[in-house]
Amino acid sequence: MNNLTLLYRAPWDFDLYLKDDSFIMTVVFSEYNNFSQMEVFRSFSIQKETLIQHDKLGNLAELAKEIRETYDNNTWTEIKPHVFISGKGTVAKYNDPMMPLGSIL
Repeated sequence: MNNLTLLYRAPWDFDLYLKDDSFIMTVVFSEYNNFSQMEVFRSFSIQKETLIQHDKLGNLAELAKEIRETYDNNTWTEIKPHVFISGKGTVAKYNDPMMPLGSIL
């Protein structure tokens, strides 16, 4: 997986990884259509300074929340493609949180 190290995991919120000298945050977005809910895993390249700023406050979950709230402003460097997981009861059935990042890199 190309020097990928999991640094922090908050299940069904975000994962923080170190890849070589870069930080990657995979954030879970819940999206809805007319018939069902879909969990979308989007990964972003995060600057070290941004992590330090949020980690000093002791709350990386706030960074994940900020990414979700400001996603439409295109202020974050997104790594594509997205990983989609859909279906009723998906959260309970999904047992391998490393898979989303594995399909991105």
